[in-house]
Amino acid sequence: MQRVLFAAMSEVNGKYWYQGVPFTGVGFFDGEDRVGGYWVNVGVLEKEYTPITCKTPFECQQLNLTGVLSDYELILQNGEPFTGVGYEFSDEFCIHEAYISDGVIISEAYWNADGLMLHLGLDSGAFGEIYEWNLNGERKSIDISTGASFTGHFAYAQDGKLRYLNSNRGFLDALDEISKVSRYFPYGSLEDIFKSACEKNMTLAGNDMNDASLMSAVYSLGPLFLEVLELRDTKVEDFNFNLLLNLRELRVSDRKNDRSGFASTIKAENPKLRVFFNERECLIE
Repeated sequence: MQRVLFAAMSEVNGKYWYQGVPFTGVGFFDGEDRVGGYWVNVGVLEKEYTPITCKTPFECQQLNLTGVLSDYELILQNGEPFTGVGYEFSDEFCIHEAYISDGVIISEAYWNADGLMLHLGLDSGAFGEIYEWNLNGERKSIDISTGASFTGHFAYAQDGKLRYLNSNRGFLDALDEISKVSRYFPYGSLEDIFKSACEKNMTLAGNDMNDASLMSAVYSLGPLFLEVLELRDTKVEDFNFNLLLNLRELRVSDRKNDRSGFASTIKAENPKLRVFFNERECLIE
């Protein structure tokens, strides 16, 4: 949905037109001391736009800060650190929105000229969230993290199917908590993750991934689903890989070299399965 300055539109009989058709999207009035956004539906002005980067948007000053928004320099207004919502425009398009506190960007979002969101970074207070999308509109990645405890990273193929999950320090146990706090996080449980669209070639990583969580993943995916699986720095130790009926290749990547015995044991128990440890294929002696 496009985000366009009203100055680039024409008003005809109380309706806003853009490029020859009644506009639908978010329109922005750019005043000297305030930017105001409004939802527009088929040319008709509806409700005021709520910046997605700010928890209390209508209490925030909202300004055009094109050319000023920076992650590397303190953002000033009239010589003082700015607090509020800043917008950045490229021609008539709003491509960047940020919530700024005392001159520092806290949360921000980017769109292209077509109005497709490409990046959303939020700070809920309890944890940080970063979401990215491909140009085809499919999800590209999700990062959830705290300074002291859990971290989680999801990566997706071009078609939006999950291909990589890295979970550490209790992230999987915190899924329900995260989903209750976040408006954008799509999963409330481990089952939700693996009942969504997934690649048949997957990488599961991190110290949250153990025998029990891998079993939950397989139960949700089904025994015929996975064809290639990489386990990277996990705590999987005693899993029956015979349950994965179509698995043809298993890759174990681990910084602990003593895990090579784990991979060799899997190969001995599953002679038809190609097994690799840190890129070297395990062979039956």
